[in-house]
Amino acid sequence: MEREFSHRAGVALRDLETASISTIHSFAVSILKERPIEAGLDPNFTALDETKSQLFFRETWESWISQALKEGHPVLAAALRNGFRLETLEEIARTLRLNMRAIRMLDCDLPPSEEAIRKRAADLLEHGRDFSNRILKSEDKLVKFLDKALQWLRDPLKSHAEPVLKPGSAGAASNWEGGKNTVEAVRAFIRDVAGFCEKCRDLTAQKTLDQVIRWIIDEFLPEWDKRKRENGLLDFDDQLWMARDLLLNNKAVRREFQERYAAFLVDEFQDTDAVQWDIIRLVTADEKDGGDLNQMRPAPGKLFIVGDPKQSIYRFRNADIETYLAIVSPPSARLLNLERLQLTKNFRSVPSILEFVDEAFSDAMKAPTDGMYQPDYLPFGGRGARGEEWAAPSVHLLGDRQREGEEGRIDKEFLVREAARISALIKQMVASDSWSIQDREASGGRWRRARYGDIAILLPVLNHAEILEEALREAGIPYVLEGGKFYYQRSEVSSAITVLRCIANPNDSVALYGALRSMLFGLSDQDLLREHIEGRPLDYRAEVPQDSALYFPYEILRDLHQHRHERKASETLEILLQKTGAREVLAVHGLQSVANLNKLVRTLRSLQGPATFSQMVDLMSVIDREALAESESRLMEEHSDAVRVMSIHKAKGLDFPIVFVASLGLKKKPPAVKLLADFHRRRIFALRIGSKQSGLYTPLWDELYEDEKKREEAELVRLLYVALTRARDHLVISTLTGKWKESGDGDKRLIPASEGTRLEPLSSLLQRCRAGRGAVRWVDVDALKVEPGEPQPVSQHSATDWALIARRECAELHSLLSTTPSADDLITAGKAAHQHLLEDDLPQEWIPDAAADRSIRMGIAFHEVMERVNIVQPENLLSCVRVCGTRHKLGLAEMQDLEHMARTTLASELLRRAVAAAESGRRLLRELPVVRPLRGSALMEGKIDLLFEEEDGWV
Repeated sequence: MEREFSHRAGVALRDLETASISTIHSFAVSILKERPIEAGLDPNFTALDETKSQLFFRETWESWISQALKEGHPVLAAALRNGFRLETLEEIARTLRLNMRAIRMLDCDLPPSEEAIRKRAADLLEHGRDFSNRILKSEDKLVKFLDKALQWLRDPLKSHAEPVLKPGSAGAASNWEGGKNTVEAVRAFIRDVAGFCEKCRDLTAQKTLDQVIRWIIDEFLPEWDKRKRENGLLDFDDQLWMARDLLLNNKAVRREFQERYAAFLVDEFQDTDAVQWDIIRLVTADEKDGGDLNQMRPAPGKLFIVGDPKQSIYRFRNADIETYLAIVSPPSARLLNLERLQLTKNFRSVPSILEFVDEAFSDAMKAPTDGMYQPDYLPFGGRGARGEEWAAPSVHLLGDRQREGEEGRIDKEFLVREAARISALIKQMVASDSWSIQDREASGGRWRRARYGDIAILLPVLNHAEILEEALREAGIPYVLEGGKFYYQRSEVSSAITVLRCIANPNDSVALYGALRSMLFGLSDQDLLREHIEGRPLDYRAEVPQDSALYFPYEILRDLHQHRHERKASETLEILLQKTGAREVLAVHGLQSVANLNKLVRTLRSLQGPATFSQMVDLMSVIDREALAESESRLMEEHSDAVRVMSIHKAKGLDFPIVFVASLGLKKKPPAVKLLADFHRRRIFALRIGSKQSGLYTPLWDELYEDEKKREEAELVRLLYVALTRARDHLVISTLTGKWKESGDGDKRLIPASEGTRLEPLSSLLQRCRAGRGAVRWVDVDALKVEPGEPQPVSQHSATDWALIARRECAELHSLLSTTPSADDLITAGKAAHQHLLEDDLPQEWIPDAAADRSIRMGIAFHEVMERVNIVQPENLLSCVRVCGTRHKLGLAEMQDLEHMARTTLASELLRRAVAAAESGRRLLRELPVVRPLRGSALMEGKIDLLFEEEDGWV
């Protein structure tokens, strides 16, 4: 039997190259590409990405709503009369568009009729009167709440009636017949009335909202689909739905794809949704079952699915664990001819990590009784392929076991402390054999000392990743941020877009104010206040004196505004970056920000086409305002010897020798959703506009919201499971939180409070670990010494990375050389040229009086220090730091940072080569002016910071 299995496996491995391997989504697109006519599509249809889909939606919406305004559509008129704004209507339309699966499959419940409200109120009133007969003392506080509830129930449709308030803990048992039981029953009754009152509030507005929703669904969404078809465009949902409908409604197409493939293997099945499952059923079905989708079953041996429900963490992408659990349930599996096999052997992690995971989730992950949204935990049970580990246990807790202090104290700086400890521990890891890892690529799987590239830091969300980034930079630890979707929220990107808005519209004083204070110009509030006192207008078209802090910003903005129609928007941005020296300033603190600005130039170039400058600025402003998800520009390649920082979602499917799981102590936020859908029980959706406190909801929102919270809590448990099972050799869990509580063991010492945080599902296990009953190690936080990083020699991998980045950027920017001037010697356009002179006798009135952006001042000071210092014999370094730091108003700590930056640069391989060239008698030049003629009579001017001669030429 074993020989037969081995032979079949060998044949399958050889045949693997002939298999079609893709995502379900790509498979759906391939069906449409192959059979576009049958699907009713333009054969040259284009798939819209998120950004282009959003922009096309806005264009379609503005055209449609303008026509509705012109025609005076009655629903629109009623909405405007009832206080709905056009922005609110657009928000509703956008929410519906982004949830087309719910719109296609479900309905929205109608608001209650007046008759239904009166009947419900009468029933409650009859029930409530009985409580009035049980009052023993009318002075009881609960009586007032009851009276107001009964008063409202007598006329629930009365306008301007006072809302019914929840009673809280009001009511004394001794004041009521029946005591405590009666008090609890009265409180529950008043809470029911308060909830009913809330639902009946603004009944007219609720009816208007219902009319608007149905109007948009019936009239706008068909227009949206029509416009997409006319332009040969499909968005993400279209591609799945149209492939499904084509297979369902065209028997010939369905049979062709069924016959083409002998078998289907669907991996990561826990991340599928109902539409994808329909596609799978259609292409694997046995046609003898007929054309009814609900009756279709896979042909024998045709379907093989692999999935782990414990790793279903993509609800925000429509992954539906309830669909998965329903399909693999015993009754459904029998109906579908599926045999279920459960695999528990782990090939990744060392035994102590698996034991910790089993202990954590045997309690935390259990199937609920009110739905199929969480599986029962299936333990590893010691069944791991790896038996050897470096020094068990390999699970490490990074945090404070206990401390003295005040209970409930909020620690707002815990993320900063956590980041500093992680950085210090990483420095220890790469300097010690205590954290050795097993090298899978080495023969025999030998153990070796850890490197930076062996380490990953996993975060539940990346909103606060900049705190960790700063700590890693301070420690001199190379890192790469993977998968961040906050590109348009980065300060350098939003600053550049703000300045572009200012260039497009000189009358936009808000944009001008933001532009002047941005990192591109670096003026402070004190600078702008001084200019206002001097009577200088906030208008870059105005002339200002050359000694004004506004002179250079206004000169640049005025020039770019005057020539905005002569250049592409990307060229205008490129000139802006060069004239302000933005890249040079940002490069001092790492090149991620520089790469992000370069990506913005590329984005403009890819989108601009024949659009005018104003149209492009409007487009970028929409993207910025909508905060569309977009990854930052990639800075390092996969092979880099750098710590990986990524979200837990991004890490799924990956593993690392050493894993930190951090930022779990952040307080959880309630679900921030505008549309909720129940596909499995009620088969209904509900929509919200406005805030939770003052917003407007469709019926059943509260019920669906409670369901949503339960499902989010369940997914959090699965998210933690994914995070903890990414580690191969060492797992480090940060237990720091922002609040403290009493330990509860009789003394007054405090422990981190995990309630309301992402650590909460692990709280009972962590409590046992603090008591010394868990198989973990506590990191000695007192021994963690946080120090600035030492200069790191450039590795071969890093050199390769930078070469790749340089080639990519060079190729894209080469075409701009003929029309774009190079960066001049402006370090920041917010300061006049004479403020950058280096003479020691700089006049006092030329010294910048106000503190501008710290990074800009640090960048200027660093550049000046490197111009002044003797790089061959840098004995004058401290003097240079003192003079330049004082000139730019740096504090003592900032001057120490400045000295460290300079010493790091002087110790770099490039500077050592320059020193060697000078010592061997070859030429070495600094701040060398260069002039290059361009086409026509134009000249490109600039400076070369460092130029030196080696045997094989100039560097």
